[in-house]
Amino acid sequence: MKFHYYAVLAIAALSCSNTRFGVVNAQSTDAPSATSSGSDSGIESDPTSAPTSGGTFATASPAPCDSPSASPTFFPTDSPTRNPTEFPTGSPTASPSGSPTGSPTESPTESPTVSPTVSPTASPTASPTASPTAFPTTAFPTEFPTDSPTRNPTEFPTGSPTASPSGSPTGSPTVGGEFNEARGSATTILGGSRNSICDECTDSTIVGGASNGIGGSESGTIGGGSFNFIEADFCTIVGGQNNACFAENGVIGGGKGNTVGGDYAVIGGGQDNVAEGKGSTIPGGRNNRANGDFSIAFGRNARANDDQSLVINLQTGDGKLSSTGKKTWTSAAKRYIFQIGNQQAIINEESISILQDILEPERRNLRGEEKKEMMTPAMIRELIQEQKNKHEEQQGTKMKLQKELTSLVKEQEEQRGLVVDDESSYDIKELSQPERALKKKKVPEPDSATNAGGDNNSAVGNGAVVNGGQNNEAIGSVSVVGGGRGNIAVGSGSSVGGGDGNGAVSTLSTIGGGTRNVVSGEVSFIGGGEENLVKGQGSAIGGGFKNKIGKSGSNGFIGGGFKNKISNGFNTILGGEKNQVKKKWSTILGGKNNVVKGDYAVAMGQNALVKGNYAMAIGLDPDSKKKVIAAKSGDWIVRAKVIELRIGSKSFKLDGDNIKKFKLLLTGQLSRRSLAADSEARTLMKELEDVENLVDILDLETNEIQYDIDDILDERAEALEIENE
Repeated sequence: MKFHYYAVLAIAALSCSNTRFGVVNAQSTDAPSATSSGSDSGIESDPTSAPTSGGTFATASPAPCDSPSASPTFFPTDSPTRNPTEFPTGSPTASPSGSPTGSPTESPTESPTVSPTVSPTASPTASPTASPTAFPTTAFPTEFPTDSPTRNPTEFPTGSPTASPSGSPTGSPTVGGEFNEARGSATTILGGSRNSICDECTDSTIVGGASNGIGGSESGTIGGGSFNFIEADFCTIVGGQNNACFAENGVIGGGKGNTVGGDYAVIGGGQDNVAEGKGSTIPGGRNNRANGDFSIAFGRNARANDDQSLVINLQTGDGKLSSTGKKTWTSAAKRYIFQIGNQQAIINEESISILQDILEPERRNLRGEEKKEMMTPAMIRELIQEQKNKHEEQQGTKMKLQKELTSLVKEQEEQRGLVVDDESSYDIKELSQPERALKKKKVPEPDSATNAGGDNNSAVGNGAVVNGGQNNEAIGSVSVVGGGRGNIAVGSGSSVGGGDGNGAVSTLSTIGGGTRNVVSGEVSFIGGGEENLVKGQGSAIGGGFKNKIGKSGSNGFIGGGFKNKISNGFNTILGGEKNQVKKKWSTILGGKNNVVKGDYAVAMGQNALVKGNYAMAIGLDPDSKKKVIAAKSGDWIVRAKVIELRIGSKSFKLDGDNIKKFKLLLTGQLSRRSLAADSEARTLMKELEDVENLVDILDLETNEIQYDIDDILDERAEALEIENE
């Protein structure tokens, strides 16, 4: 830095006890400090002048302490290029003859209006208790800036004050987003908009979303979604909309308008469900209540009011079904079907009356039934022929359907041969969406964006933040990428916590971590896992591999698993493999290859297929190729190798040996034998029963083939829909 000659004299004079020259207002308070990043800029000052606006020289009466032996014989023609290492031992014999005639042309009128691109996420509540003990060793600037900086500084001072602040910050990190407030100790809001954590809500986290809140509780977690609220310790809401947890250790996976009011209670998803009992569970559905401790309710309008009760309501309409006491199972359906192998025992309106008559013979006597006509051999032969004709017709239908299915399967295999893997084709297309969105997006000029560090990261959206990692991009306004590698946040207010190759490409979408996960649905969430995709609004996937919620799947929830898929709104898949829900307000509890095509339906186990509304299918057959189908609305069906119903120490068991007899009992065929007029009629009656059984078996087989055909056609339609998007 260049020094003025008179400045040298002034410094020397100040070293004496009786100074001749004193400096008053030597530097304008508007000038940047010595540690400013702009300290290396300046202009040469005229040695015959001194500041008039930035300061003035004042003359004091005392004389110098020592006079120099001689006056300087000449003045330097230029300022030295370095600071002098020694000062004169005496003062000059005379004062300057005049005041400086010039001064810097302009001083800053105000401080810079923009902040550094990286700043602490919370300000200390107290100022430092001590100032630095020494002046900076770097040289002072020789001129002041003539205008305010036009952009943010790119470097910051490398040194810190010698004393630390006396108080600790009271806030917690709010990494990005807008209008977020994390006020409690050890709390974090990664991104999103208008999310808040209260002062007392320690150790709580909101990953993203909009207008989510944690109040009056500790260790709460909200993954994403919107308008979700926690007011109890250790609660978790993965996603969805308008969900609330008011009891400790409660969990809500997703859905809309669900409420947990009992400790340890769980709601998987659905809409307007309430779990008030301790340890109660509502897997999904709509408008269900689990009020008893450890109770379970699902379907629609199910009321498990008693402790350890199970209520399954498959009734159509708005009718409610309530539990009848502690440790009870109450369900309502149009048909109950128990299937073992190819035999089905069906309880319907007719057969349930038969059962009641068997269990309570006095009912039949009170009802005063008319005496039934005896069946002659001729009458029975006529019935046998009718069944044989029906069986022959069924065989023709089966052959036709089998031929159609064979053709469709062949076409499907040929298409798979061309695509290599048809199931992964749409995944690859959808998972490339972040790159396509990035190319279409007009990248704005940097505006209050923050790139805190890492390697090859880019924060270009207005208020966007990239905290670290490698090859990450925050493109959307107030978007956030916490770290990881190759992640992008394209949507406005979107957030990616970390992981590898994740893309939050829609407004207020959130991804916690994992690999190659994509959220393109607004206000939706993926916790982690690999290659999961959410396109529906307000939906959530906890984790797993290649799970998908389609564009129409609003407020859906998939807990985890492999290749599970939701195609419509308010559905829940808790886990498992290759499960699908295609209608609304339905639930798959878990298992493999289960498919639901009805509203308010439930499936679980293996190869459980639900075609009707208000239906439930449970597949427990050990043969992986065997299906169980709830073909009609209101069907409740279970298929297993053994079915055992136990009450106390007693049980009722169905197996392959007695299922046919139970079927005859329910259909009234056993009692029909008593109507045979003679021995010939009794023999023919047995033949009639066998033919009727063949018709029932062929009916099952035909339904399964028809279902396979429908399934392939549905897959084609879905593939075409994806291709046209």
